[in-house]
Amino acid sequence: MIGGIIDMIGEFCDEYLDEEFKSLSIKLARALADRDDVIFRDDETWACGIICAIAQLNFRFEGLYSPYVTHDDLCGYFNVSRLKMNNKARDIRRLLDLKLGDEEFSTRFVLSLNVPQSDVDLKRIRIFNEVKYDISKRPESADSVDNGEVEDLMAEGSLNDLFLLLRKTYFLRPYYGSFHVTIGGEDNKFKIPLFTSKERAEGVADEFILSVWPLLNVMDYMGNDNFEGVIINPQRDDFALTPDMIREVYPEPDKYDYSKIFFLR
Repeated sequence: MIGGIIDMIGEFCDEYLDEEFKSLSIKLARALADRDDVIFRDDETWACGIICAIAQLNFRFEGLYSPYVTHDDLCGYFNVSRLKMNNKARDIRRLLDLKLGDEEFSTRFVLSLNVPQSDVDLKRIRIFNEVKYDISKRPESADSVDNGEVEDLMAEGSLNDLFLLLRKTYFLRPYYGSFHVTIGGEDNKFKIPLFTSKERAEGVADEFILSVWPLLNVMDYMGNDNFEGVIINPQRDDFALTPDMIREVYPEPDKYDYSKIFFLR
């Protein structure tokens, strides 16, 4: 019976979603099949509930990045009511103790966000709008970071720690427009300056205001051939986080709508 459910999941994902989502959904179906306390009846409802659970865990109903799916798409495809679908997804999450940020059933993008887990996820899945402040707020330890620490993290391959480090930097932004401060070089090459404290940024550009920005804003420059990377503290321009390194931290950047993610009040 599980084979039929997996076939349904695969066919839906091939039409509406992507291979990563398909793989996670099939993985969830097999995890359920391995349990003695699960009895599969009504394949359509199970397939629909499994996809719904994975979509909830990965914000795929919210249009944050492509491809995404709507509740109507899912319910209409399997001819299952929204109430029945949501109840099945909730039962699956409770059965396997699934929460936002689950290491086994989250996409690479969601794992990179380090979403704070909470028991509330067993009752309902919070929408991204409810968690974005929690995952964006700047740790108190940011002031101690320098370029050397970034270089060490890259050498060690500690991408998760690097992501946290970069997300706690200050980003200079002009009063009068949307262009960000850059540090120029030869042949029109440039780098983006980030700072780990207001104190480190003081005096660098007095005419600019300081705002707290995550590294996601750097993605505006990722398609520019002249963009050489990011330096954490311009006073020590001894190491740059290159575009290739950034792509390691943010896989598949073209899929993310950064304008809808990460901003601080």
